[in-house]
Amino acid sequence: MLNCPIGQFGSTVDDDMTSCNDCGAGKYNEQVEQSTSAACKDCASDTFSTVAASSCPYSATSCPPGTYASGTASCNACGVGMYNDQVGQSTCKDCGIGMYNDQIGQTVPACKDCGIGKYNNQVGQFSCRNCYLGKYSGKYAKMGQYGYVDVFYVGQSLCKFNCATGKYGKYLYNAQVAQSTEANACQMCASGKYSGAAGQLSCTTCAGGSFSTAAASSCPYSATSCPPGTYASGTASCDPY
Repeated sequence: MLNCPIGQFGSTVDDDMTSCNDCGAGKYNEQVEQSTSAACKDCASDTFSTVAASSCPYSATSCPPGTYASGTASCNACGVGMYNDQVGQSTCKDCGIGMYNDQIGQTVPACKDCGIGKYNNQVGQFSCRNCYLGKYSGKYAKMGQYGYVDVFYVGQSLCKFNCATGKYGKYLYNAQVAQSTEANACQMCASGKYSGAAGQLSCTTCAGGSFSTAAASSCPYSATSCPPGTYASGTASCDPY
C-alpha cells in the first residue's frame, strides 16, 4: 500500500491505494496518506499555490519562477515553448524563432537552438520543424587555427540553403527529411535531364534534340556535340565512356 505524501492524494482499487496524484495549482493538502481528491482544499482568498502544494504561500505578485499567476489562486507552470525567470509574473516568456523548449515549468531561459537540418519560424514552440524537400540547413567549412573545420548552422528560422542547380531534393518519399548537408539532401540530375534553378524537387528532361551530361543546369548539347569523354546515348544523354 502506498503512503502518499503531503500535496498529493491516492487512487484506490479495492481499498488499496495504487498511485499518488498531485493536488492541482490553487489547491493544497497538508496531510499524508489521503485517499481522495477531496483532500485537496482550495486556497483561501488572495493566496496562491503551485502543483502538489502543502500550503498556499504565494500571492498574485509572488508566484515563483517557472510559473505564472492564473485566475484567483493558481501559480501554473509555464508550458512547453515558454519559460519564466522572474517572480510574480502573470504570463510566461516565449522561446524565440530558431529555438524550442520541450519541458514545462522552466525557470531559466531554457530555450534550445534548433539543430542542423531543422528550423523554427514561430515563437513559443516545443519542437523544431524538419527542413523540407529541396532545402537543407547545413554546415560549411571555415578556416580555423588547425585547418578547415565544420561550422554548423543551428538556431535557424528557415532552411538556409537550396539544392544547387544541376541537383534536386533527394528524398522523394519523405518531404520532411531534416537533412543537414547538400551531400545528404540533394542528388545530381542524371544525364539527359537538368535543373536550371536552385531548390528543385525534381529534374526536367531535356527537350527533343537537346542533350546534357549529369548534374546539368541546362541541355546545351546535341547528338553530335557531346563534350570530350562522353558520347551520345539514347535520345538526350551525354554519358561518360
